[in-house]
This record gives sequence, C-alpha cells and structure tokens, in this order.
Amino acid sequence: MPQRRRSAHEATIWAFKERAWQQIQAAVEKEQSELAGIVADIAAGRVQCKLSEAERFHLGLGITCHAVYHPGQIQLLKCLDGA
Repeated sequence: MPQRRRSAHEATIWAFKERAWQQIQAAVEKEQSELAGIVADIAAGRVQCKLSEAERFHLGLGITCHAVYHPGQIQLLKCLDGA
C-alpha cells in the first residue's frame, strides 16, 4: 500500500518534531554522562556525598522505582488503546 504524501503543513510539523526529539535525546545523553561522572567521582572518593547512607539508599530506590513506573504507564496505555 503506497504511503500518502504529506502536506506542506504536516511536513513542517514532522520536521519540527524530529528536531525537538533530537534536542531531547542530546539533553538526556548530556545529563546521563554528567550523572555517570559524578557517581564515578563519589565511588572513587574524589567527591564526598553529603547524604547519609540511608538517604542515599532511599534516593536510589526512589529513582529506580520512578524509572520503572513510566514504562509501566506506557504498557498500560498500550493495553487501553488495544495495541
């Protein structure tokens, strides 16, 4: 089945979304790299973490749970949409 041709308006929106997505990806990669560097510095003892061990544990647990929560939301939306 041939794809329908995009209108000029749709092409403009598509290009905008593509550029925005590329900017989002670049920002996430930059932040991930900075975070990895900080974690490595803490692990190597070059930087002293101001949080207690319990606070670090709970922060790590919260971040992990948050990271798992969003894919769960996506799966739920897929089920609700019938995908």
